[in-house]
Amino acid sequence: MPQLGIYSEREVKGAKDLVKELIRVVRACRLYAQGHPALEEMAATLRRRWEEATAAGPLALRFTDRKVLLEEEPVHQAPGNLHEVIPSVLYEHGVVGLVLQPGIEADEARRLCAALSTDPRAGADYPSLLWEADLVHVQVLIDTDDADEDPVSTPNDFAQQVAKLGDGTDATPAGEYADARAAPAPPPPPCHLPLDAADETRLKGLLADDRYVGTVSHALRVMHAMAGEPLLPDEAGQFEKILGELVGAVLASGDLPAATEAAARARALAGSQVPLEVRAGELTTSMLLAPANLRAFLKTLDEHEALDARALGGLLVELGGPSAPTVAAWLLETRFPAAVQDAMRVYREAAAEALAPLYASGGVGRERAGGALLELGTDQALSTLAAGFRDLPEETRLRLIQHSGRSRDAALRRVLLDALDDPSEAVRRAAIGAVKRQDASRLAPVAKDLLERGVLEARYRAETEDFFEMLSRAGDASVARLLADHCIPRGFRLGFLRLTPVQQLCARALRRMRAPDARPVVDELRRRAPRAVREILDDPLGG
Repeated sequence: MPQLGIYSEREVKGAKDLVKELIRVVRACRLYAQGHPALEEMAATLRRRWEEATAAGPLALRFTDRKVLLEEEPVHQAPGNLHEVIPSVLYEHGVVGLVLQPGIEADEARRLCAALSTDPRAGADYPSLLWEADLVHVQVLIDTDDADEDPVSTPNDFAQQVAKLGDGTDATPAGEYADARAAPAPPPPPCHLPLDAADETRLKGLLADDRYVGTVSHALRVMHAMAGEPLLPDEAGQFEKILGELVGAVLASGDLPAATEAAARARALAGSQVPLEVRAGELTTSMLLAPANLRAFLKTLDEHEALDARALGGLLVELGGPSAPTVAAWLLETRFPAAVQDAMRVYREAAAEALAPLYASGGVGRERAGGALLELGTDQALSTLAAGFRDLPEETRLRLIQHSGRSRDAALRRVLLDALDDPSEAVRRAAIGAVKRQDASRLAPVAKDLLERGVLEARYRAETEDFFEMLSRAGDASVARLLADHCIPRGFRLGFLRLTPVQQLCARALRRMRAPDARPVVDELRRRAPRAVREILDDPLGG
């Protein structure tokens, strides 16, 4: 049989089929409940593939960020647009390979698939999940295995080991596993801690490898877990020093999920009853919120090809209002203003306070802060925009009217009445549709000004009819008196009556008015108005 290195061609094919089936079962575990017939059938197929692939002995699979290798032969290639658990997510978490032994049982296969099917977005720690699954026929190759070889006697020793995570001395020793054919995982590039300012550029390059972002994030999780243990004063000082260096490494990496996870854990620790856990949470939060640190982290996000507004919003939720000024300042220079404007909605009032001075500054600040205030949608934010309504772009004026129509804030709703005389027909029509009875007390002066200036005659018939329909729906007694004054031709006793189109619309609006206090005005008009007006008032089917 042809040989490819130490593995035969048949074994390579068996490994390809096994990895393909394992990925298929892991995906299915997220869709079906345990015990589902379809899942049981796939699990049985997986065991058959496992036995066929390991018939000649164990298989040592090695992972890169996109490939599964058997010796140097690729047996699986992850598509560039997918982020699969096998191998990409496992590799990020420091799992550099699996040694598969023959003879796996059904329960063990279920435990393996259950561990691998855990959603990575839920903060899964895959090395721990695989360890807790009690796998007898699967050996997990991790690039930090030396932590298990050296028992830790004190928390100080453990902190020293955590500080070395990721350096070139923790590669898996050759011959450690029972399978003599399994090649040791390649040693990772060095990562020296502590960090100083001169290491920033070098650190970014190092952490560009997703595996080392995962390593640093895992080390930070370990340090947060250690916060619940009693430490001596000198050990506590060293603990805080290492914790600070790891938070700095996460920020320098520009890894948004890792920073969000760290902020969420810090918030949980800060609410603990254990003093050291509280201190660890407060220290982590203070480092994340420090303007220089947060600004540098946000600027690294501009180096990405795209920015997910939802992912950024998740981080801003965890950081809370104190980060709003720093994020608002970054908004003025980011490559992704739309994503940042959308994400800042989570701040609510804190965002409005931070954006108001930027909006008042003019220039690019007015444009970008205005977009963020509009996305925010609170009464405070919209009132800031409404102060300069006429200077806003037409699209922004339209969106502001939509928000104002849903608001009950009296100061904000004044923008609707101003918009009735806007230069844009689209803005005027939007304002007409948004005015409600709650604006009645301020509606009469605006309508009087428009009628006396004669601007309604110059507008399209449909818009003018909509305007008077709005008056009949939203007006009160003051609007009714205004309409009554303008539907009677001046000097009508001196000659033959002919009503203008606007006078006819005034009379029709009076007939349709819904306000109870408008009825006396209509009844009085019926007694003293000329015949042409009374005919309109008395015609229930009139237009």
